[in-house]
Amino acid sequence: KLLLGHCSMITNMILNRESGLLLTSDRDEKIRVSLFPDTFEIEGFCLGHRGFITSIRVLPGRPDELISGGGDGLLLFWD
Repeated sequence: KLLLGHCSMITNMILNRESGLLLTSDRDEKIRVSLFPDTFEIEGFCLGHRGFITSIRVLPGRPDELISGGGDGLLLFWD
């Protein structure tokens, strides 16, 4: 079953069961926030990196906050 429609290689994936969201990052500088299991329903994108994304993590005890890092040398916080 096809879950996602990324055009680029996915670099990270996090399933946040508390919020029912699937978070994915790719080599095209995007973090995609999708509903799970209906991943065709996109909640939004986190845009701000200027290079590929190498890592995404949900902060412990803060399920609505995300940190990301990438090839652009930036460390970004999202809520």
